Amino acid sequence: MKSAIAGLAAFRGLPRGPLAAIAAHAHAVSAARNQAVVRAGQVLPGVLALLRGSLKVALPQGGRVLRLLRPGESFGEANVLLGAPSQLDVVALTESTVGVLPAEALLGRTENDAGFALGMARTLAAQVLAAIVGLEENVSRHGAQRLASYLESLAPSRGGGACTVSLPASKTVIAALLGIEKETLSRLLHELSARQLIRVSGRQIAILDRAGLARSMRPAAAPARGSPRRG
Repeated sequence: MKSAIAGLAAFRGLPRGPLAAIAAHAHAVSAARNQAVVRAGQVLPGVLALLRGSLKVALPQGGRVLRLLRPGESFGEANVLLGAPSQLDVVALTESTVGVLPAEALLGRTENDAGFALGMARTLAAQVLAAIVGLEENVSRHGAQRLASYLESLAPSRGGGACTVSLPASKTVIAALLGIEKETLSRLLHELSARQLIRVSGRQIAILDRAGLARSMRPAAAPARGSPRRG
């Protein structure tokens, strides 16, 4: 348990020694599929680190999905540091195991270890920047561009050749994450398939043309000012 939490990708920016000391106080909780790990308004017992399975982070009203947590990712750092209750629901999409880093141990280390506090600040800053990027994409891109960008984010970072990715959740959840209806998601997947950019088989998506998919992520160029209109 201790080594599993200390090695999580979510905490790579934190000093190993202090993190291992905190992880020694951690405990694991299991969650069945569709079970809430945290509900909005609940005070978190500590930072939640996903060890196994899949979690969705969603608004309590309307069900809009903000994040999908994969093993190695975490939730609740800001809430723990501020002593604030969660504003979001965290629900297991599959049978999951979550490590809980106790708030007391985390706060004690942050208050007395400047290096660890700096690492926590950097972790939070990275989360804020990622949230801003996600917000910008939702505002400036239409559904097809958001879908293409999401599929590309699932692909290996190295190499630009054809590859196969797996949707980490149902199409209903993915549609909620992208801010579109499930029917719209199905239509957009069909359109990308018709353009021979992808091939869909259940949750398995073969990306056949990554360059073409990347081009479909870009917003259409606005017509130059003063240019003659056609039609």
